Parts: sequence; structure tokens; C-alpha cells
Amino acid sequence: NNAKTPMYLASGIKIPEMVALMEKVEAGVMSLDDELTYKAEHIRDGSPLLAYLRPNTPVQLRVLLDAMIQQSDNAATDLLINHLGVETVNASLANQKIEGFGPITTLIDVRRLVYRNLDPRTAGFTPQDIFRLRTTRPLEKRLVLMAELLDEPPGTVTVQDYHRAYGRYYAMGYNTGTVEAMGTLRERIVRGEVISAERSKEMLAVLLGTETGHNRIRKGLPADAALAHKTGTQYRRTCDFGVFYMPGDRPVVFAIAT
Repeated sequence: NNAKTPMYLASGIKIPEMVALMEKVEAGVMSLDDELTYKAEHIRDGSPLLAYLRPNTPVQLRVLLDAMIQQSDNAATDLLINHLGVETVNASLANQKIEGFGPITTLIDVRRLVYRNLDPRTAGFTPQDIFRLRTTRPLEKRLVLMAELLDEPPGTVTVQDYHRAYGRYYAMGYNTGTVEAMGTLRERIVRGEVISAERSKEMLAVLLGTETGHNRIRKGLPADAALAHKTGTQYRRTCDFGVFYMPGDRPVVFAIAT
């Protein structure tokens, strides 16, 4: 039984980030109608919505929230977590008093921490450099580009180096949690126990609109089954967390990470 084994949550961390945002909305400190400005330095890989915006475009928090959860947009995620503050997100999660979570960090820091394990000089890479790297495929071409950015000859960074760098990063414990912890958090949302019944219902509505993961838990459910979930993907890691509803509106909470 691996329920208590810390696992890498990848974009699953966007659920506790949503909770932290909704806490601020509930407290009246923020409104989903508030706007943040998307700038050139906010570019991120894995941003199917915001990557098409022009720099200096204002975006409402509600649009960022939907993009973060439903399209798993990484630029939207980092805009929100930076607006909230990493410390606020981690404090929000700690307030749930659910054992098994590691510290949450930004997605740009995920990339920087991995690349630092490859070569300390990558600390000088800009968000644009990291975007180019992450959108270059296959992996072998990405590593050629990394060598070029480091002013080194092709072959300097190998696939084995890349694999070891991710292994060292995963061992650091950032953005990790047990499936038991994630399942408990999801169960509390379903029961209406996170922030308030109204806010929990709003979060479920956002999760019901998730468009990612058609070949994960969704694949095994009837086409008309209601599924409120969040998927996550990272190098050699995949996960899916959520709830689906059986006949009679009976919820089944699940948390899967491998």
C-alpha cells in the first residue's frame, strides 16, 4: 500500500493553489474580477491559453483560475501563485492540517531547480530560454539547445544527465504529497468543508470543466459521467486527482500518482 508514500504531484498542486486563492476571495482581500497583467517575463511552457496573449494584456483572476485548472496553463498558475505569494499558498495548505504534503513552489522554479542539477550556470537562463528549452522536442534536440545556451559543444549534456537531474530534483521534496493527503483534500472539497460549502461548490464547478487527461481516469468512465478532476504530468511522472459521480449522485473520490 503506497497511500502514505510521498509522490510528485506535478500540476496536482494547482488544487491547493486554487484553495489558497478562494480563501482570499472569501476573506474579501481579492476578487475574481481583479486583473493581473501578463508580461513577457511570465511566458511559460505548457500554457495553451496565455502563450497566445500579447505582453501587457490584463487578465481577470477568474480567467486565470479557469486556465490553471481546466487547461493546466502554467503561465496562469505562476501569475496566480506570485500574486498570492508562495508563503501564502503553503500556509493555506498547512491550515488544512493534512499530513503528507511537501512545500509548494512556482513552476518556473521547478524548471530552474531541475536545470541547476544539470549545470549551475543555468541559473542565468531567462524565462524565454526556459520556454525554448521546454518546447524543443525530442529530448535529444532539447539537450543540444541546452549545450548551445551554455556555450558548450553538442553532447555536453546527455539523456543520462537529464534523468539524474530529475531524480535529484524529485528527492528534494518540492510539490510532493501522498495520495492519501490529496484524497483527503478532495474529499473535504466534495463535502463542502474547505473554506465554505459555497466556495467548495465553486471549486468543484471549476474542476468539472477540466479539459486535460482524456486517456486517464476519464478513459474508463462513461462519456456522460460527471468528473471533477485535475491531472498532472512531469518527466516520468503522471497523476490524476478528483471525484466522479455514480448513479444517485454518489461521489467517488480518487487520487492516483505513478
